[in-house]
Amino acid sequence: MSTPAAKGVQPTPTKLGGTKHIGACRGDGSSGSGDIAPTVLIPGDPLRAKWIAENYLTDYTQVTAVRNMLGFTGTYRGTRVTVLASGMGMGGATIYYAELIRDYRVRTLLRIGSCGTVLTSRGVGLGDVVLAQAAGTDSKMQRTRLLDHDHACVADFDLLRLAEETWREGEPA
Repeated sequence: MSTPAAKGVQPTPTKLGGTKHIGACRGDGSSGSGDIAPTVLIPGDPLRAKWIAENYLTDYTQVTAVRNMLGFTGTYRGTRVTVLASGMGMGGATIYYAELIRDYRVRTLLRIGSCGTVLTSRGVGLGDVVLAQAAGTDSKMQRTRLLDHDHACVADFDLLRLAEETWREGEPA
């Protein structure tokens, strides 16, 4: 049984062949053949995804707005890239990551966004760029999935090194 939409509010339709949460066209099923590029940048905030598209991508188009999780595909330095918001928290992000990998055959997911620190005594300040090699959590969600074990996600070292080199090229003098 479906729930009726609030008066004047309609759910965002998905495109033909789109998934339930992302809703973008999947093309022929090969990586990058549909609306979603093989490389996806993932901020949590939908408005940050829009800002990134407007300020960094050329020839971009909005490919999804399902559940207001905005997604855009365009070109960055000659490479086709998608920027897709995931919302806050691991639960929602896991849904988007799974659909991107399984249904859109995405090859590279790069989580971008903001973070906090308690390391101000070590010289980390407001607005500093942090490239993390690994990140962990003590979340019950992970422990439930991993038989009461913790798991630290680790970045591909070559990709991390490339991110640092690219950032340094654009670093203000």
